[in-house]
Amino acid sequence: FDTLLPYFEEELSAYLEIYTLNGKKRQRKYTPKADKQLPSVAEKLFFVLYYLKNNPTQESLAFTFDMPQDMCNKWIHVLCPLLNKALKTYQAEEHYQKVSDKIAENETVMMDVTEREVQRDKYEQNEFYSGKKKTHTVKNLLIVSMIGLVLFCSRTEQGRIHDKVLAERIELRKSVTCIADLGFYGLNKAYMNLILPHKKPKGKPLSENQLSENQLLNRKRVTIEHVIGKIKVLRIVKDKIRNYKKDFKHLVMKLGVQLYNFKLINSLSFCS
Repeated sequence: FDTLLPYFEEELSAYLEIYTLNGKKRQRKYTPKADKQLPSVAEKLFFVLYYLKNNPTQESLAFTFDMPQDMCNKWIHVLCPLLNKALKTYQAEEHYQKVSDKIAENETVMMDVTEREVQRDKYEQNEFYSGKKKTHTVKNLLIVSMIGLVLFCSRTEQGRIHDKVLAERIELRKSVTCIADLGFYGLNKAYMNLILPHKKPKGKPLSENQLSENQLLNRKRVTIEHVIGKIKVLRIVKDKIRNYKKDFKHLVMKLGVQLYNFKLINSLSFCS
């Protein structure tokens, strides 16, 4: 928290110098006020982290921080983008055409897709319905290094899209070895040496060697499952998303990845 606070304060100050809380350009110079609602920068940062971690309803959040519900909504949509800017150094690539910029030549990485449940949309129900999860979801494709750093997090897509379809959009310009699960079976990408578990033949068991190889592969691939679990420590990423604001579903996923990368990199720096 103390490490993140100065970066967040810089972004908040820059924003308030130009814009009001309503997002309109200021007509006169900003002068700080002794406001009862989140008076300090530290309280504002704690507010947004508390919201992401616990995913409360806005009524509950407003009661906890002793403010009107409309002000609570306003602070959420001001502070979340500012936190995203404060963590931009730890952001994963999100453009399929630029994946190669984040991955070294001949590097071994892991790939998987994570799904999040959303409220059923009124108009595009079929687009968000996931046959795998049997509910309405959105999904993101992740590429993670062997030490657990998230290198790529795709734009948030509708749950109906198959995992392999997302992976087919990746454009690589260098040789990469990628460990994945059977959701990517049949994927054929140039420059990508795809390592998948053995698929069980219809009506026949896997051999002892194949089972052993699958077990060894799963021991490596479990790292990306742990990464996804640590990102989903934020309840707003794990639980059903109730916010319908445009691009907010993607913003909270980006924040989850950025906060995870921030914590990982700083812990590695501390150990070294």
